[in-house]
Amino acid sequence: MTPYELLLSHFDILVINPEDGRVNHINLGASFNFFAVIKSGYAILTSSDKRVELYPGELLYIPRGLVYTSEWYGEGGCVFYSMPFAFTFLSENSAYSLQKLSPEKKNFRELFDRIYECKVQDPSKALSLFYELYGAVAERLKKRELSFESSTC
Repeated sequence: MTPYELLLSHFDILVINPEDGRVNHINLGASFNFFAVIKSGYAILTSSDKRVELYPGELLYIPRGLVYTSEWYGEGGCVFYSMPFAFTFLSENSAYSLQKLSPEKKNFRELFDRIYECKVQDPSKALSLFYELYGAVAERLKKRELSFESSTC
């Protein structure tokens, strides 16, 4: 992967607080790739082949195009960071599966706090921190297993 392939066509970071027990059905597939970190509460995401439970401090990755259902729970709602992004040229925008990454050396919550704070005050620093995050987890992301079913015409 070259630096040219990592040019972003979309990047943002939002704090979202869905009401307790909210269920979202993403039937047309995720419009971007997403990283998310829960600040409080917990979530359950289910795709056709995977179920992921997410708790505070864990990093979630949702690939672009994934059809899934999300459930959000917590007293007063589940508060989480949502970071939609898409690469301009990288063919791997949707090559990975729905997954969570537990912290090892990285404190994802703290990194998301910093990215969110920099979004308005210093956007170039926010982008730099995004690339730091992506670089730290890219090697750990698991690719989707593609299966081709033969069909007869």
